[in-house]
Amino acid sequence: MTNPLGVHALVWVGGTTPADVETAVRQTKAAGYDLLELSLHDAVNLDAAAARKVLEAEGLGIACSRGLAFDADVSSADTAVVARGEKLLQDSLRITHELGGTHFTGALYSALGKYSAPSAPRAAPMSCGCCGTSPPRPPRST
Repeated sequence: MTNPLGVHALVWVGGTTPADVETAVRQTKAAGYDLLELSLHDAVNLDAAAARKVLEAEGLGIACSRGLAFDADVSSADTAVVARGEKLLQDSLRITHELGGTHFTGALYSALGKYSAPSAPRAAPMSCGCCGTSPPRPPRST
């Protein structure tokens, strides 16, 4: 399948308990989708091995997403806050892999929320470093 269509699990349920995941998977399949996007905001309640079995049994693909809170903002000037965000991102990548997924998306570069001021100049390099990429470079002048 070159372009699977998916739906976010939050359309069906609000968490990631085994019962929530099973409901989301069954509803997604019944609605005719190919893929379920699972938010990892509630990953502490997720049984990745059980979720993967349900997904595979229904023939659904999986993508994962999450948003970062201000206390785990990888663009923060506070290194402890950045470290919490980086751990959440690394844990989320591991969980995505355990579920059989290859795509992890969401508000991964900063906190999901409204800021009261522009970001500090070091925010982009911090954010990109945590996400495993290089910061964008300015265009070359000719």
